[in-house]
Amino acid sequence: MGFSLIFHKTYMFTGVLELNLSLVAATAAIAVAVVLCCVGSQFLVWFLGCRAAEFVADLHFVMLFSVSIEGGRNHRASSLPSSE
Repeated sequence: MGFSLIFHKTYMFTGVLELNLSLVAATAAIAVAVVLCCVGSQFLVWFLGCRAAEFVADLHFVMLFSVSIEGGRNHRASSLPSSE
């Protein structure tokens, strides 16, 4: 009778220990997932922000280049002698 009581207590202890370890593992997995999501979203925001900044810079350069070409055309057209 005493052996079965000791065995039962040991089994209950290991059951509680296994339960605690599974809770720790689940909590750690959730924490890792949250950290990866946060880091991933920050990286995505940074990456998209860099790409957006490059796009705006390229767009600004194209706009300035096209304005300078148009300005040059208008300047040359106005400097030509009129045929009248």
